[in-house]
Parts: sequence; C-alpha cells; structure tokens
Amino acid sequence: MQNIPIDIHLPSEVLIALNENPIDLEKKFKLWAAVGLYNLNKLSLAKAAHLCDLHVYDFEKFLSENNISISKLTPEDLDKEMEHLSKI
Repeated sequence: MQNIPIDIHLPSEVLIALNENPIDLEKKFKLWAAVGLYNLNKLSLAKAAHLCDLHVYDFEKFLSENNISISKLTPEDLDKEMEHLSKI
C-alpha cells in the first residue's frame, strides 16, 4: 500500500510549547488521528493501528491505557447478543 504524504505547517512556537521535535510530533499526530478516526467509526481497529504504524495489540493497549473503549458494543447490542446466546 502506498503512503501519501500530508504536510502540516505549524508555527515553531507550537513545537517549543509542546517541547517536541518534528519527528516525535508527527508520530503523536498520527496516533491521535488514528484514535479520533477510530472513535468516530471512520476506521476499523486494524486500519487505525496501521495508520499509526502500530500492531493491533499495541494500539489496543494504548487505547486501554488511556481509558478509551476498545469495544464498540452498545448496551443494546450486548442485550441482543446475550438473548441470542441464551437460545443456543
């Protein structure tokens, strides 16, 4: 799969305020973009992990460590699953 570069121009004061170098900040931007797109249901867990160059397990671990839900099941979905399982 081909990567497409996207340039983001930031004032130098932002790097100074965040105490980040451009390479580390790029990695963090990719990670938080992946988290946001995953939370918005725009990317699957696997694609979000791929976006930020992490293995799915490591992306799940990051989500968990930051109290971000890994499961997209709603309480209603869970009730339906439990009802289905009780019929088996």
